[in-house]
Amino acid sequence: GTPDLAVVILSPPRPGTEGGIVEDRTRTLVMGLRDGAGFRAVQSSSCLALCTQCGGVMGDPFQGLSTSGKDRLAVSNYGGSRYRWSVRYVVAWHQGSFRVVAVDSTSQDTARPNSVRLQSVNLLDGTQQTGEDAKGKRHKWQPISIDQCEKLERIPRAVF
Repeated sequence: GTPDLAVVILSPPRPGTEGGIVEDRTRTLVMGLRDGAGFRAVQSSSCLALCTQCGGVMGDPFQGLSTSGKDRLAVSNYGGSRYRWSVRYVVAWHQGSFRVVAVDSTSQDTARPNSVRLQSVNLLDGTQQTGEDAKGKRHKWQPISIDQCEKLERIPRAVF
């Protein structure tokens, strides 16, 4: 019933070899809870809002934060070159912490405009849906704490 706070922080450029600057800057999503007149940071993640160079030819993949339904936050990323992709992580307060409760992804070969692949994984009910299978399949996935990036790697995404 009280507002939460979500902030994405971009790390500063760092010195590279031979005096250059390294531009693959990471982003950290920080989630906060209302604490009196302000907010208190309670969790963070460095894998939901992708780094500035993680989008391939398309450049910076981070598309922003948005609300996704009641009490949910969506973190959107988009990138690629000939093969374009997107991934959207949906975060909610669940079982006492901020958790990823859904992962939606797309993949497309731009040389074949009708080749879009869709994948939606609902971690609350364990269903996985693709563009070809609207009914979905059941799995034993559960919501994943936003600070457990290694577990997010196991969630299937739409790929070519």
